[in-house]
Amino acid sequence: MAKVWKYKNKRTKQYRYAFKLYLGKDPATGRYLQTTRRGFDSSKEAKLAADQLKIAFQNGEYKHEQPKTFDELYHIWFDQYQKNVKESTLSYVIGTYKNQIKPFLGDKYLDHITPFYCQKMIDSWSKKYRLFGHYRALTKQIFDFGVRMEMCKANPIKKTTLPKNHFEKRQSNFYDREELKEFLECVKKSMDIKAYTAFWLLAFTGMRKSEMLALTWADIDFDNKILEISKTVSVNRDHSKTIIEKPKTKNSIRIVSIDDRTIEKLKEWKLVQTQRLFKKGIRLGDNQQLVIPNIYNAPFQPPHFNRYLYDIYKKYPGLKRITVHGFRHTHASLLFESGATIKEVQERLGHKDIKTTMNIYTHVTKKTRKNVADNFAKFMDF
Repeated sequence: MAKVWKYKNKRTKQYRYAFKLYLGKDPATGRYLQTTRRGFDSSKEAKLAADQLKIAFQNGEYKHEQPKTFDELYHIWFDQYQKNVKESTLSYVIGTYKNQIKPFLGDKYLDHITPFYCQKMIDSWSKKYRLFGHYRALTKQIFDFGVRMEMCKANPIKKTTLPKNHFEKRQSNFYDREELKEFLECVKKSMDIKAYTAFWLLAFTGMRKSEMLALTWADIDFDNKILEISKTVSVNRDHSKTIIEKPKTKNSIRIVSIDDRTIEKLKEWKLVQTQRLFKKGIRLGDNQQLVIPNIYNAPFQPPHFNRYLYDIYKKYPGLKRITVHGFRHTHASLLFESGATIKEVQERLGHKDIKTTMNIYTHVTKKTRKNVADNFAKFMDF
């Protein structure tokens, strides 16, 4: 069924009607086709044109036109892109296009999009969003596809430059040892044991939030003091369902050693969780039971878990604020302070690229940086 809407022509200032029609699957390519037409004098005229186009497609008389607008190009690109990526990636791409890219480029004709306009778009992003470089990269990817498929002549994004990221000067997104100790004490005093265990796990293993939320008790070997990270929680493309899937890279699949205190915390929580579930009539084996589930004993949607952090900062406004991902950075920084090598930290955190580990290494705690010169002098001792 066609979607018809009214719009105002920017040049003539007159109101016209347009429609978007999903035609179906192209028998030649297997790709789903859609088209957008504009310039109709009435809603009735637009609907009639859409019906005629649908009949022509069903009779094999329709020839798919080259995309005229960026939105049309995006949908053609997306049909191909979605075949090779995870649902969680599609969710990110859909959201980014809808919220950041489409408002600037969606209704623009491809041959009217200039490098200057794209530069103004990127400059606007840079004032509002930390990840504006990612938005530029996604836009470039879509244009590159259009150029390769000969749907547009050139990629105007290539002539743009990235402004300086003014968000980089924000407060460091990790805790030092004393700050972490204070945070965990506040959580223990005022929040449920599940929240306390979750933040302890993040800080003492360096797991990603999505990895921790997918962890089951079967993944933890108490005897050998290790846990296996082999899956991650995410959401599907329309955010209607939480899914558990494999990590994006092979490096993310790893075995992480855990210390005696972490084992103690986990065992305490497991006992409480078992008692709570028993009262509700729930008996699941370790293979099925999540370590950190939501109130319905189902996987958390990753953004929903952040509620714990918001609540603790609201109750203790004096605490230094970091993001949930900051606990992973915290773990890495404290590993370096305790004497771990760059390679050991890379493997423990599951970094694919050593540069990621090095970036954290350059942000080690203030205490470590201050002691470098003193330690060197003591070593030289002459």
